[in-house]
This record gives sequence, C-alpha cells and structure tokens, in this order.
Amino acid sequence: MIIFLYGQDSYRISQKLKEIVSSYKAKNPSGLNFIKLDFAENNINDFYQAVKFDSFIPEKKLIIIKSVFHADSEALLKFLKSNNFSKREDTILVAVSSSDDKSKLFEYLTGKPNQAQNFKLLKEYEIKNWAKRFLNSFGIELAGDAMDFLVLNSGNNLWKLD
Repeated sequence: MIIFLYGQDSYRISQKLKEIVSSYKAKNPSGLNFIKLDFAENNINDFYQAVKFDSFIPEKKLIIIKSVFHADSEALLKFLKSNNFSKREDTILVAVSSSDDKSKLFEYLTGKPNQAQNFKLLKEYEIKNWAKRFLNSFGIELAGDAMDFLVLNSGNNLWKLD
C-alpha cells in the first residue's frame, strides 16, 4: 500500500503523518518495523535496505519517506513498480513531499490504487474555520474581531497559529 502526502501545507501533512504513525503503533506495538527516512539526508540505498530488512516479528512494515523527489525518481519508480508496492499487504509506504513534481513518479504515486492527499495552503475563511475548531478543542472561543486579528497576524502559517 502506498500513501502519498504532498503540498505546501507542512503543518497539516505533519498532523496526518502523526495520525498514520499513531494508528500503526496501536496495531503494531513493538515498533520494530517502523522505518523513517528523509531523502534530503538518506540515499535510495537506505530505502532498499529498509525494504529488504525482515524482522522476526510478523507485523506490517511502515516506511515513511520524506522529500521523496530528492531521490533518483526513475530508479525509485522502477523499484516501486517491480516490487508491486501499490498492492502489497505487508508494507505501508508513506511518501511525503512539499512539492508536486509533475514527473512519472508523481503520476505513479497519485494514481490508483494508491491513496494520495494534496495539502494545499488554506484560504482565509478556511484558516478561520480551522483556527476556530482548533481553539474549541481546548475550550477556547474568540470573538470575531479577535479571530480576524489572530488570522491576519499569522497569515496562512498554521505552525504559527498552533
């Protein structure tokens, strides 16, 4: 299974990643098959080794790859296709990118049966709705003027709003 998270809103991507990892750890408590790589720091061979690594504990493997387009896209695409990652039941691959690189790899990651989610920057009214829900989760309510001031001074930076 492949899950592809991409877009400019790094805050919401981060929150979705936390949700995926939390769900995985609830079902696979040992955590021995959880691997996190960043192609800005790691190379594609580290990914190949992570895929080949077999744990003695029979759990699904969760592999998170950040900065997926920093790798050799053609080699990665060939590897994913040849290992049939889209239909694998034993491995969940979560690929993350802050851009939408319109390459063949991008087309593959966004294609069916993969799960892809684009995290575009929110519009002003969406930010206000997001901030309202976020504050309500802490039991905080703001008047309209205070909310406008908060959003105006934070822009579309959800990290700052948080």
